[in-house]
Amino acid sequence: MEGDIAPLKNIVKLKEKYGFFLYVDEAHTFGFYGKNGSGLCSELAIAQSVDFIMTTLSKSTASIGGIVATSKEFASYLRWSTSYIFQASIPPADVAVANACLDLMHNQPAIMQSLWEKTYYLRKQLIDLGFDVGESESPIVPVFIRDSDILKKMEEELYDQGIFTIAIQYPVVKESEVRFRFIVNNSHTFDDINHPIQTLYDVGCKYKLITPYKHKEYQIYA
Repeated sequence: MEGDIAPLKNIVKLKEKYGFFLYVDEAHTFGFYGKNGSGLCSELAIAQSVDFIMTTLSKSTASIGGIVATSKEFASYLRWSTSYIFQASIPPADVAVANACLDLMHNQPAIMQSLWEKTYYLRKQLIDLGFDVGESESPIVPVFIRDSDILKKMEEELYDQGIFTIAIQYPVVKESEVRFRFIVNNSHTFDDINHPIQTLYDVGCKYKLITPYKHKEYQIYA
């Protein structure tokens, strides 16, 4: 929800000291971090110290379902769990989509680099405008509004301007931490990204979330 990164190396040190099992959700890092998009645990070289690494196939691989990477021993337990036994199989077409995406990650690393460049661009522009993006450094770029009434009004106005984003409200987050979340898709052009930036600037000024620039219109660039 925050777009920040868990201190996984420190957690692994605690695991080594106290001997607990470690489960890491890589739903928003698989396909973005590590060699060929293999994930954050891989990038940090701690994958062998993590007992369970989970990711969804509905984000970077644009399909459905998910996977859990674990040891052979733990995999046997999972296969005999009630939730697994009564789970429906992934349709062959969706398996093909996931495999095709994995092939792209392995053979076209420029896609991941392009995605990072666009994400950095969006975050930097929002920060330069004065928006509160918290400690975000991942593909998730939050914009904290911290006022539920303003959040709902902005959601409607953004929608009217052709920007679909869900207001993240209480009780999903604290009242003081309500926000929008933006995630860039590599198919987005810089012009596509500039549109919500400019619209957020206009609406943010209207509700006094940010201070207007002295010149008439804030100039965005790619």
